[in-house]
Amino acid sequence: MPSTDRFETKRGECRIENEELVLDESRLKYLESLYSGYWQADEWWRKIVFVGIILAVPTGVASIVLSALDGSLDTRTVAVGLAVIVGLVAALQCYQRWVRGFTSRSTIPLDAITTVSFERGTLGLTRPRFVVRYETADGESRRYILLPSLSMPHGEDVVARAQRVLEDHGIEIES
Repeated sequence: MPSTDRFETKRGECRIENEELVLDESRLKYLESLYSGYWQADEWWRKIVFVGIILAVPTGVASIVLSALDGSLDTRTVAVGLAVIVGLVAALQCYQRWVRGFTSRSTIPLDAITTVSFERGTLGLTRPRFVVRYETADGESRRYILLPSLSMPHGEDVVARAQRVLEDHGIEIES
């Protein structure tokens, strides 16, 4: 039995058990990952990144709501703006899922996996990730496994561990 069977992901962890790739992820685990990766780091600038991430959405929403309440923005403008944002998010989700064939499936049998490729990402823009291609009854599907940012103090270590876990379980990684 391989000595490693799990690694950290952006929103939780990925583990291999019972001949399956299992992704255990949630929004709460994402916040925990941000907290441990940025707030608990030794560098002061990582703490600022954490505060910025945590405050960005509530500050933006509060700004819009307060502008609507004090009359700076009329409610119609706010409603249209929110509808556009929700529509764009929904359109991007549909594009990822149906056009590009990505799923959010949490378990993938190891014997269904056809290829796994690794994309390092661009520091500050995109995360390192694996693209898992696997066979389903409907044909081929794909699943991203997003890893913690390379900006986190342990980002490089997580990438190395993830590659080791997959290779220890006989999964060849394409670059």
